[in-house]
Amino acid sequence: MKTIRKRSFYGLNNLKTLFIPETVAYNGIDYRVTGIEYYAFYDCPALLSVKIPNSVTTIGPLAFYRCSALTSIEIPSSVETIEYNTFEECGALESIMVDENNVAYDSRNNCNALIETATNTLLRGCENTVIPHSVTSIGNNAFDDCITLTSIEIPNSVTVIGDAAFSCSGLTSIEIPNSVTSIGSGAFSGCEALTDVMLPHGIICIGGGTFRNTPWYKKFSYDDDGCLYINNILFEVNSFLEIKSSFKVKEGTVAIAGDAFYSHSNTIKTIEIPNSVKAIGHSAFSYCYNLSNVNIPDGVTIIGNEAFCCTGLTSIKIPNGVTRIGYETFSGCIALKDVEIPNSVTSIDRFAFYNCSSLTSIKIPESVKVIDGEAFDGASIEKVYITDLSAWCKMDYDGYVRMGDVYLNGEKIVNLVIPDDVKELNNRCFEGNTSITSVKIGDNLEYAGHCFDGCNNIAEIYIESKDYLGVDNAFEYNVKQNATVYLPKGQKDDYKYTFNPNNIVEVAHTLKYVIDGDVYKTESLGFGETISSINPIKEGHTFCGWEELPATMPNNDLTVNASFKVNQYTVTYLINGDIYKTETYDFGAAVLPIENLQRKGYTFSGWSQTLTTMPAMNVTIKIKITNEINKSNGEIKTLLLKEIREYVSI
Repeated sequence: MKTIRKRSFYGLNNLKTLFIPETVAYNGIDYRVTGIEYYAFYDCPALLSVKIPNSVTTIGPLAFYRCSALTSIEIPSSVETIEYNTFEECGALESIMVDENNVAYDSRNNCNALIETATNTLLRGCENTVIPHSVTSIGNNAFDDCITLTSIEIPNSVTVIGDAAFSCSGLTSIEIPNSVTSIGSGAFSGCEALTDVMLPHGIICIGGGTFRNTPWYKKFSYDDDGCLYINNILFEVNSFLEIKSSFKVKEGTVAIAGDAFYSHSNTIKTIEIPNSVKAIGHSAFSYCYNLSNVNIPDGVTIIGNEAFCCTGLTSIKIPNGVTRIGYETFSGCIALKDVEIPNSVTSIDRFAFYNCSSLTSIKIPESVKVIDGEAFDGASIEKVYITDLSAWCKMDYDGYVRMGDVYLNGEKIVNLVIPDDVKELNNRCFEGNTSITSVKIGDNLEYAGHCFDGCNNIAEIYIESKDYLGVDNAFEYNVKQNATVYLPKGQKDDYKYTFNPNNIVEVAHTLKYVIDGDVYKTESLGFGETISSINPIKEGHTFCGWEELPATMPNNDLTVNASFKVNQYTVTYLINGDIYKTETYDFGAAVLPIENLQRKGYTFSGWSQTLTTMPAMNVTIKIKITNEINKSNGEIKTLLLKEIREYVSI
């Protein structure tokens, strides 16, 4: 046994104490207990205490749900994950402690609470809890059923109070600080002694039934339009009053609470919302079947889950500022044909447009990073319009997303080229796309999930990675068997079990070496092969290298040009063996002529050679001069250079 399985102790009315061992033996083998699954101790009303061993890493959702007599909890250092509502309706809790060595959760400052360290969210409290000033959120059901909790101070660090956070507790009064901007559904519902509430002025989002069935809430009455406003928040519309088909929310209203119009499914057809509204709560207009026209003001930044579920809307423009389209926000809007999603939205949640059967196309802005797999389930999406292919490929899809053909900047994608900056091709991004006929995967891709499920018309696949890329799950079986697959040279064996080897084509590329416009040499190399070093010789020049020649062959044909530097050479003039003059020239440059020496009484033998252009070598040119007078006396005297310089000018 590695985990305590779900419902293992469900409904054991007489179970009072429980010790969970770190290991259990079965058939002679010791097993380490690492988890407590959901509902494991569900509805054990007599359970007073439980010892969780330091081997447990995960506690599942609702694991101790309705353990109404449980007085203390100790979380060991080993626990890494505590799922939602684990201790819901454990109203008798008096002590909550987390081991100081736990890195995921804490009970900072001996606060008698369970806090998620990374998010500073208080997950579970009790009658003795002191909320630390570092806590920013009070989680769902954190103090539910704490009937002995009559008062508590919420610090001004808290911005969010979750669903049912204090429901059915013994609170008699509560001061909610101005830092709080959101209060969840039923947060204080059923607090039968709650007579005094101080609401913050900055609140912009409030759930349905937040203060339902409390004496404080019952103090307020409906206005002439059948609306209940508190602190410029529209809490609800009188369910017993038939309102007009065209409804106008009062000017100055900052929020419409959850469930506000829930009961007026057959009457309201159009609604006018003032610009002052910042948030629309969950289920605010859900099941208003005849609501066909609503203009959401630009100032709205929050639209709650199921806010317009099952309405008669035909079109909707979501304001720029909304970042999330929540769970079932427009679910069941069967007449909805036109949706405008702004570039501020980052996520589209599960069932957001579920069963919007008239919705045939959708434009997804590049800001969207997450689309739940069932966001458009039941819709009739045939065309998806995008402006950024990289953003679309990088998006996180959770579940099955069959959304039809994808259009990039208005043009249907048929020959898909995965952008170079995409390293992971996530699941479902092109699922069900029957228009794609070819896919080209570049060298930078590192992972490809179930991205082409249902893309049965892919006939050509180009894989350019020089390293093996696992694409076993990326393509349908019939595509892997029938498509022609182009691979870099030498990689056929790597993919012979992924694709039909008879349809694999290995691709080599041509490398051309060019010198002065003429092809010097060609080679055929596979992608990623090492390029050998070639050092050509050119008369009168020094080879400097090949321009932009990579170390390995790229995934394309390549032409490279040689780079040379012209050499310089020297002309040396000698007279009677001594250096008379030197000149330096580039190879092939014109050499300046030098005049013959002439003077009465001297004989010049002439220069030993004449140059017109500089050759690829150093050159020495000689001359001999003799004195005629000495020659007549029978003596031939070779003059020294310094003597000649005194009498001869050139």
